[in-house]
Amino acid sequence: MKFLTTCMIAFALFINSSNAASPADIPIEDFFSDVAYSDVAISPTGKYFAIKSTKGISDNILIFDRANKQVTANFTFGELQEFSQITWVNDERFIFYGQRVEGYLDGSSSRGSWYAANADGSNRRELFRSERSVMNLTHLLPDDPDHILVSKYHFADGFKAKVHRLNINDGRTYFVADQPNEVNQVLADNTGTLRAAHGFETQDDGLTPEFFLYYKPLGEESWKPLSIEGYQPGDSVSFIGFAADNRRAFLIGNFETKTSAVYELDTKTGELSMITHDSISDVSGYETDLDDQVIAVTFAPGKYERIYVDDTQSAKLLKSLEQAFPDQQVFLRNGTADGKYAVVRVRSDKNPGEFYLFNTETLQASYIASSRPRLNTSDMAEMRPFSFTASDGVELHGYLTVPKPDRFGRTPPLVVEVHGGPMGIRDYWGFNSTNQFLASRGIAVLQVNFRGSGGYGQEFMTSGYGQWGKRMQQDVYDATQWAIEQGHAAKERICISGGSYGAYSAMLALTQKPDMYQCAVAIGGVYSLPLLRATTDSAGNEQARKSFDRQMGADMKALEAVSPVVFADQITKPILLIHGRNDVRTPFSQYEVMLEALNKHDKSVETWVHDGGHSVYSQEERFVENQKILDFLSKHLALR
Repeated sequence: MKFLTTCMIAFALFINSSNAASPADIPIEDFFSDVAYSDVAISPTGKYFAIKSTKGISDNILIFDRANKQVTANFTFGELQEFSQITWVNDERFIFYGQRVEGYLDGSSSRGSWYAANADGSNRRELFRSERSVMNLTHLLPDDPDHILVSKYHFADGFKAKVHRLNINDGRTYFVADQPNEVNQVLADNTGTLRAAHGFETQDDGLTPEFFLYYKPLGEESWKPLSIEGYQPGDSVSFIGFAADNRRAFLIGNFETKTSAVYELDTKTGELSMITHDSISDVSGYETDLDDQVIAVTFAPGKYERIYVDDTQSAKLLKSLEQAFPDQQVFLRNGTADGKYAVVRVRSDKNPGEFYLFNTETLQASYIASSRPRLNTSDMAEMRPFSFTASDGVELHGYLTVPKPDRFGRTPPLVVEVHGGPMGIRDYWGFNSTNQFLASRGIAVLQVNFRGSGGYGQEFMTSGYGQWGKRMQQDVYDATQWAIEQGHAAKERICISGGSYGAYSAMLALTQKPDMYQCAVAIGGVYSLPLLRATTDSAGNEQARKSFDRQMGADMKALEAVSPVVFADQITKPILLIHGRNDVRTPFSQYEVMLEALNKHDKSVETWVHDGGHSVYSQEERFVENQKILDFLSKHLALR
């Protein structure tokens, strides 16, 4: 463990570029082992680090005394327990959220709880358990070391927000009456005063939301509704936070643009104006400074693009750090109360994540830890954004991870990796362990954000409705053909792979385009759409049924007509079929009916069944799974 090796920023960039091995020599464990360090937060005085790591199939939080270089406390709650939102609330006490998870694709199986503890491990307390209600952090109240603002949501109130002041020592809460009724979120300004709120009501179809907003004018005590010209039901709009001056509030909405835009509300005059917008990408996120004030927003048309909306000292610091770490994403994790130190996270397509302690006075960076310390950035492959025109004229976007050229300069084999979801989900630029593992073995990886994907505007997403097995599928084929025509892939050495919906797409591709793909890897897939509707974990939920009908259709015969299990007799290429026995998202019955159909027609199929859910649980299972995938691809892509 390399803790706190002091270095200038320029030298910090060199840390992971030395001692590089041949990519093909990198062990599989280096790509898929548990993440060593995934979060670091410094205490207000700078005395401690709270460090999150993963060991086995559970998360740990270590409290590290910087002066004594000792761990003062260690927190773990057993198997399949995930920690998040680690936040120092005063000099000696921090809070965090813990919940049980079933795998990286499953999400949580319980709502979890909020906890608090002292840096020395004393006074450990469960502050709030999410059962019939949930709780979110609203404001830290830095001038009140014993309390924070939280928003509670209870099922009996339709999960409307109710703000409370929470005592972090004993868990007692006190309702804050100063807020509008029937809202879904309430935001505080930089002083901790509740000043902005938004909510929505669902239209008669049970699916279309109509948003409404309130704000409290600067220097006034009463709430005012915010009327937005041109807004229509179905458009989205919400507050994200305040500027340093507390006069300006920022919003994100798509009520006058195809992709979401960023707006500034002058809370003194009530004037609302657009301040930035990207014609390709929705807003993918926003950044706050060390005082939790909004300073920038991010778009992702290809690589991430950050646009600054305020010019605080933290914004200037972040801009300078971006220049010091070119071609990488830089984030301010948190800082000390006096502003002298800030924890900075750096990541990119080649860098899985590194943490540094930055001294704002000396402009020196001290290395803290890496997410995957055994990987060298110089060994990693480049992920290149691309765009092309689909066969029907629509522009599509995606990413191509390119392995280092072999010594003969041959065109590499290609795996087309189809993302899951599918609606509203998309692939992004950044480090991807699977992509890097395959690239280290000489395989290129193509990812396309087909119609139905999120991040490119509401119209693009809804254009995928009713298009399972149709236009969404054709977009994948068009992207594959583009890669061939551009010389990125050897035509006779292409396989297709994916998990969940991606497995559905991969399996269907072998029936619709048998000459385009030499094999398919299908992980936790959907193979019978009528069966999915009856057995998935959301079956029986009325809201889920309506969403299913809108996105996929309600005609059972039409759904059957685009189900891969029906066309098993047409498959001529080999398949690797992987599934978890405890999968509740795409139940094990999906695997059983697909395997039965393949065996009935004597098709070439290899299988691996694990004890996890929608994905594997442990790093040992990840090693096995990815080695099986590589062995399978090696046979059918003729890897040398």
